[in-house]
Amino acid sequence: MLSDFHTKVVERITSHVGVPLCPQRDLVLITGGSKGVGMELAQLFDTLHYKVVILDRRYPEDLRSCKNVSFYKCDVSDFEFTNVILDDIRLKFGIVSIYVNAVGLKVITDKDIRGEFHMTSLMKSVYVGNLNILQSIVPNMIRQKRGYIVDIASTEGVFTTSGNGFYGCLQATKFQLHQGLVEDLSKQFVVSKYFGNGSVRCLLMVSSKPLNVTAKHDIQHARYISNAMFHNRQGITGASVVSNLKLSFRDVDWHWYQLLKHLLPKVK
Repeated sequence: MLSDFHTKVVERITSHVGVPLCPQRDLVLITGGSKGVGMELAQLFDTLHYKVVILDRRYPEDLRSCKNVSFYKCDVSDFEFTNVILDDIRLKFGIVSIYVNAVGLKVITDKDIRGEFHMTSLMKSVYVGNLNILQSIVPNMIRQKRGYIVDIASTEGVFTTSGNGFYGCLQATKFQLHQGLVEDLSKQFVVSKYFGNGSVRCLLMVSSKPLNVTAKHDIQHARYISNAMFHNRQGITGASVVSNLKLSFRDVDWHWYQLLKHLLPKVK
């Protein structure tokens, strides 16, 4: 009786506060992590002793002697090769439980676009490549009832400035894919209770400032994102007052949650 009661209480609380992150249990995968915000996030997770895997076309510029970071040279627009890499990661390191999509953050003006092939390649990397990775890792997150999916985007996806039309389209695809993922997982909850118990979380962080430009701003963005993850803030930054009021109920740290788990009888 007590064990059943404890399980139900933990599941009910988890639906509001999510699953606390843990270096011993979580594996971090960062796409586009060889520079900018992605690299800063990799360094932050490394200092907290998380195992981190970076997928990118280029070797990381400056990882400052990270001990727990591994790198795979991979173009995520090559779906077959990416799937092989993901299988290798699963065998060597385990199941990915934290996925950060940091691809396509740097501003690309319309003048920088070099023809239709370049546009197609960028779209495959930012949108279709991300979708391919999600199709590979989300089922495992659902099975182990543990996962965190983070998308980083720019407000250009909503309010596109002059000369940044294609970049705005790239960012808009992140909004669309994120919303679609949340809706799909929510539908699964109705049948299987996978998403509704808070075990798989989706976080969309939107910046109004240019991304992957200066180290100072990249560090600030990375810290803001990591704080949002560890405190389980949900939604889009810059939302309405009503939305922020609703989301503030999720900005609760884990102390009271851990205390309640400690006081209640453990499940045997």
